[in-house]
Amino acid sequence: MYFVPMKTFTFKPRARILQLLGEQLIGSDRLAVFELVKNGYDADAEKVTVTLGGIGSSEPSIIVEDDGEGMDERIITDIWLEPGSDHRQRQRDKEIFSKKFKRLPLGEKGVGRFAVHKLGDRICVNTRRSGQPECRVVIEWSQLIQCKYLADAQVHVEILDHPQWFPGDKTGTRLAISGLKEVWNRGKVRELKRDITSICSPFEEQETFRVILQVPGHGTWLEDLLDVREVLDLAIWRFSFKFDESGFSWKYRFIPPPGMRLDKREADKENAHLLFPKDSQFADLDARSLLKGIGRVRGKLYAFDLDRGVVGAVKESSFIRSYLNEQGGIRVYRNGLRVYNYGTQGDNWLGLDLKRVQNPTRGISNNLVLGAVNLDLKSSSSLKEKTNREGFVENEGFKKLRDIVLGSLSEFLTLRGKDKERMRLVASSGRNLETRGIDVPLAELRRELVKRDLSEKLGGYVDRIAAAHNQIKEVMLNAGAAGLNLALVFHEVDRGVRFLHEAIRRGRPQEELINQSSHLTDMLGDMVRLLKRGARTRQNVVVVVNRALKIFEYRFRSHGIKMICPPCESSEKDPFVVRSPENMLLAAISNLLDNAIYWTGVRWPKLGENSNDRKILVTVSRDLDAGPALIIADNGPGFSDDPETLVRPFFTHKPDGMGLGLYYASLALQLSGGELVFPEKGDVALPPAYDGAIIGMVFNNTEKREP
Repeated sequence: MYFVPMKTFTFKPRARILQLLGEQLIGSDRLAVFELVKNGYDADAEKVTVTLGGIGSSEPSIIVEDDGEGMDERIITDIWLEPGSDHRQRQRDKEIFSKKFKRLPLGEKGVGRFAVHKLGDRICVNTRRSGQPECRVVIEWSQLIQCKYLADAQVHVEILDHPQWFPGDKTGTRLAISGLKEVWNRGKVRELKRDITSICSPFEEQETFRVILQVPGHGTWLEDLLDVREVLDLAIWRFSFKFDESGFSWKYRFIPPPGMRLDKREADKENAHLLFPKDSQFADLDARSLLKGIGRVRGKLYAFDLDRGVVGAVKESSFIRSYLNEQGGIRVYRNGLRVYNYGTQGDNWLGLDLKRVQNPTRGISNNLVLGAVNLDLKSSSSLKEKTNREGFVENEGFKKLRDIVLGSLSEFLTLRGKDKERMRLVASSGRNLETRGIDVPLAELRRELVKRDLSEKLGGYVDRIAAAHNQIKEVMLNAGAAGLNLALVFHEVDRGVRFLHEAIRRGRPQEELINQSSHLTDMLGDMVRLLKRGARTRQNVVVVVNRALKIFEYRFRSHGIKMICPPCESSEKDPFVVRSPENMLLAAISNLLDNAIYWTGVRWPKLGENSNDRKILVTVSRDLDAGPALIIADNGPGFSDDPETLVRPFFTHKPDGMGLGLYYASLALQLSGGELVFPEKGDVALPPAYDGAIIGMVFNNTEKREP
């Protein structure tokens, strides 16, 4: 047998790889400067000075100088001249802290130093380590990359007999970059100043690291720049939070603008429930599992209101608006140093701008908030920075962090909503009750039908849903009732379409899908008739409850809910008959069950095998003075707000909620001659296990029982 000898080869990187490392991986000149400043932090420096010299001349330069530990010949040759060196990564892994300020290094990939190539063609490095002579390295990048292979690119290290920049006991590193590739004008310099100012968190004092920007001959360029601390002092809302293994805690302050006759309000809570976005995959994890690889998450938010009726009460309104348009957003800091590009103009890592478009009354956009999320470098090992220095790799650790921040933000938005409404009333600015449409969920539903070859059987229902929705919209618009009532229709259609979509996606039986589709079209038909003052019909409440429980049967199973309804199982004849549109009554009950499912999951996040932790009870009670009532109780966290607030439209604690579920149920009861009540524990005879929310649907038009 004939064997072909195996040949071995090695990689031969071209010299131009240095150009790629610097010029292609770093997104902007400002990020390149930030990388060099970060190197000063890793070098245990207390101060880094960035000087833009000769601006406007034929020989401009950028000088970055720090007073850190510096380098000697060995470090230059064995580490600094090694692209991809793992020196800093090993320090982090072994938790080797710096001598002076006990820092762990931020760098880990060994390419940040090549950011200088993004800035200019020539670099002169002077550096000195304690007890060692000063060294100088001069690199002409344009000449260096003319070499074919990286191994042929020679760099000369000069040992100076007399120190040039670091005399006496001074140590540190000075990088002088010339042959600049970009023109630094007034606007660009001011942007760099803003970036440098935000390198260290403005929300926490950083006593051991300072960054200074100097522009000789152009000092006026940096005048009248807005100072972040001046802006923070004008914030209307202030919110801080912490999430660690002991749980979620927060503090809230509302400070109304001067001249607005409103009382300040403060609130705080320990061991609060962290509410996750509805699409989160981490809602069932305990705090320890959730924080693995992330560590403790702390944050501060300063929020503003740019509504004309409110901002008019603030003398510095144009000052605030200008700053927020440029600097608004929520940043991320690790060990007190900023992680770019979170919180920069155009970044929307939390999706705040889109959420505000979808729910303008509750949401908050980036230009209404200045915030910071603070992380610990040592315990956030799963958060890896991208090589291009534009945020973290979007892995599981990042997704956990994002959901924790969104959950914390949801708590703030709920608290803010109460005071925001009070301000609106005082300012008499009215409310713009915008709503979100249903085009997107309907389109997704149609795609799912096509995908599962169900268009022929269910497509007609979807068409009727869309037609009924448009008919309601037309009726409301003609009646001048577009705002709130139209939002209510969107809420019910959106909820119904989502449930139907989920049932189709999970492959539920066709009979069940047809029943859900029929219910949704019937409910919309009832809305049309109700708006046209249609008559109410005779309904047996227990029969309607049974219909609702059948619709929710799969959700109860999938969420591990122990559902009990004694009247549904009783053989005794005790009719609970009212006059109401059937499908509106069904929708009201469905909203209350939907809320109960969500909140029991919040209190009992871990869903164990055969677990009966999550409980919902539906029963009939005649204990209330207001009249006979359908009671829906659960063992969730219960209510922390007064009844008047709970049924207010657009008020919600859910991160992605519209705040219309309880409002809808309340309105449906009123239109049926009843009311929605919130009994205290003890007002209604219930088993002790149901210690969460208790809601009563009281009907004043029930038919009397026969003796």
